[in-house]
Amino acid sequence: PIYGCELYMDSVESLSEASLKKDPPRHLLALALSSKGFSNLVKILSIAHKTNFRKKPRTTLEHIREYSEDVYFSSACIAGELPSLLLENRETDAREFFRKMRDATDGKFAVELVDTGDADKRGLEMNARLYDFAQSEGARTILTCDAHCFPRDLEWYPYIMAASRKTSLEKMNAKASDGETEYG
Repeated sequence: PIYGCELYMDSVESLSEASLKKDPPRHLLALALSSKGFSNLVKILSIAHKTNFRKKPRTTLEHIREYSEDVYFSSACIAGELPSLLLENRETDAREFFRKMRDATDGKFAVELVDTGDADKRGLEMNARLYDFAQSEGARTILTCDAHCFPRDLEWYPYIMAASRKTSLEKMNAKASDGETEYG
């Protein structure tokens, strides 16, 4: 089996406590390459829960640097820092972020392309930008499928989402009927 998780991470460029409070956590994919990697991934998650919990447990570049042995990281979905910087047309900052992550992980950092399984034009355009970015940096790419749950789990998934958002299923359904999507 492959053990891993999507982490939440403080923005690498967040320098002050004030900016951390308003800065959303960025996604980061982490995959354990061995039992040592699994142990390090558990350490990263534990530290995030114990010492850096602001709405969600967040890891930091320092913790990744300290516990990256036998863990492979990637830039994650469109909510990751690299795609977010590219969406904002901040190419220089994106390159700086990539290089910091590559250095912190001893080169075990890939640019992630995500297949959402639909004709999401923004996602397809982002994949093209990420691919070009990876080529220009000499970076590896990985392709993942952005699936929030398996079809057999669709029955209970809305309840998990409501609990994680500290709301009721009824309120989420009301928003969905108004055209807002809440289950992804």
